[in-house]
Amino acid sequence: MTKILLPFIFCCGWWTLGISQNVTTISPDNRWVVDYHDYTINTKEIRVYTFASRDTLFNNKNYKELVYYRPADETKIFPTHTIYRQENRRLYKYNGDEQDILLIDFGAKTGDTLWVETPEYQSKPLYIVFMDTITLMDGTERTKINFVCLPDDSEPLPQPSDTGWSFVEGLGQLGQLFMSEYACTAADPLWDRTIRCYYEKGNLIWRAGDVFDCLSSQTSDVQSAEVRLFPNPVSDVIQISSTIDFKFYEIFSATGQKIFDGKIDSNHLIGVSNLPQGCYLLMLHDTNGSVVTERFGKM
Repeated sequence: MTKILLPFIFCCGWWTLGISQNVTTISPDNRWVVDYHDYTINTKEIRVYTFASRDTLFNNKNYKELVYYRPADETKIFPTHTIYRQENRRLYKYNGDEQDILLIDFGAKTGDTLWVETPEYQSKPLYIVFMDTITLMDGTERTKINFVCLPDDSEPLPQPSDTGWSFVEGLGQLGQLFMSEYACTAADPLWDRTIRCYYEKGNLIWRAGDVFDCLSSQTSDVQSAEVRLFPNPVSDVIQISSTIDFKFYEIFSATGQKIFDGKIDSNHLIGVSNLPQGCYLLMLHDTNGSVVTERFGKM
């Protein structure tokens, strides 16, 4: 979205980072190569997302629409009907009815909460567990915010080791294309878009750890036809449907951290009830030593 989005690590507390404070995210010069998985018909394809060159004006504020094309034909540009704007170190999404949704604030600090959901979803705010930097391929550093959904009042506050999401200034969310306002719900419309590579002004400056060719997916249509996970997203147990004889599995977070592994039983079931909400990578190892990678969402 490719083990990213974007889909990153370290000391709690706020400190001044020696990096640019005006990283541009909303720009037609930036391009995200994304694995797009349509779970309704179980197909995959690579898409390239960028922003429209012309601004859209709402309430005297300039926005840009997120658009995409397929690598085989860059002349066919498809709209996403989602528009964003950037104000200093804050990223907003326009939600209609003269509303802005604050998606991320890089001026925040560890321990802050960000309420990004629309009221009708009544979801939990985001809690920043720690902040760090990520070094891109061109040697520059960017601020990375690591966050989880704020627990109920009766539960302890999250710790830096808790699995959650990461958002990098200028690049976006690791694990997904952009963090949507549904991050703490099971209704995130962007969770099926995983960042493979990120370009600025034509230069490749970030690549997911498992990607060798940005425009060539290792997860082919043949693989998709042979392996199916359901339900997806999942709440408790994943069922693997496949003609391949898998031996064991590994589950990784969207940021590449290994969560746990195990043998695949005769029922082809994997329990994931203890995982927090989010996107994960499932690596399936067969008896011949080959590996199949699939992504799933946890509700």
